[in-house]
Amino acid sequence: MTLILISNINEIFDDINIIGFNKAENIIESNIQIFYQALIKKIKFKISCFSEINNSILMWSHYANQHKGFCIEYNASEIEEKIKKEIYPVFYHETFFPLIKTENEINDKKFNSLIKYKYWACEKEWRLILNKDFVYLKPSKIYLGVKFNDRDIDLFKEIAHEQSCKLYKMNMNYTKYKLEPNEIKL
Repeated sequence: MTLILISNINEIFDDINIIGFNKAENIIESNIQIFYQALIKKIKFKISCFSEINNSILMWSHYANQHKGFCIEYNASEIEEKIKKEIYPVFYHETFFPLIKTENEINDKKFNSLIKYKYWACEKEWRLILNKDFVYLKPSKIYLGVKFNDRDIDLFKEIAHEQSCKLYKMNMNYTKYKLEPNEIKL
């Protein structure tokens, strides 16, 4: 993978205090692979990805084994305050970004992990970035894919019952090219 530097970084991030970007640009450009590998090795975060939507046919195809998987919904209002400060929207752009340098090394790493190619903007992604141990999030709903294996539904009924959340099976509305959830009674 190659990171491509862009020249208008200051215009795009005028609200972020970038230190010495121009001075470092030549060094980064000539050693881009080394810097990229160093960044990957230094990141000690746990990153979980979330979406604002649960009915994207494309996302079910990509992330849920061609609609055979499941999707878990969380109620944002029930997420602990300390965790809410660690959930960030993903930034979608035309080109890859260079390694961003701010006044805080931890924020540098977080910020660089929030950039994604613009064609993925339909995902409306958010990322929970923690530098501590696993945090439990209570599910509010579970959605099973259109092609979910029916022999596993009882297991998910049990999980939904234990978690006190609702269970749904997605169905394809072929006249509207739309996924629609139908509740499964527990």
